[in-house]
Amino acid sequence: MATSDEMPVWESVPCAYCQGTGRDRWELLSPLSLCSACGGRGSQLVQAPYRTCAHCAGDGAHPHLRVTCTTCHGLGVVYVAADAVPCGRCGGRGVDPQSEIDLACLLCGGSGWLAPTQELRPLENPTGS
Repeated sequence: MATSDEMPVWESVPCAYCQGTGRDRWELLSPLSLCSACGGRGSQLVQAPYRTCAHCAGDGAHPHLRVTCTTCHGLGVVYVAADAVPCGRCGGRGVDPQSEIDLACLLCGGSGWLAPTQELRPLENPTGS
């Protein structure tokens, strides 16, 4: 983790959603449509250190849908602090273990990683059972 004296390091990574082409991955509107994740640039800046997004497995698309991943916003990678530990709720997969449609893990937000100080708390059951 950067101290207050250090500037964060940003690196350019190819856009996972469009595979670096800058064009709409599925050509839904037109073959000339720009990528909704990178705005047609084909790459994005991401803060280092970063790791492959666990929720979309680096694909940039939400699992089973034709929309950008809600965790990495189409980048395919997420910032993860150097001292992060795998999420105990999802086992580092980034997917809520109770979700039938592969929603992002509620504890780690889909990244698959937690700060070492973040504790695993049981989730409240809204039905009370």
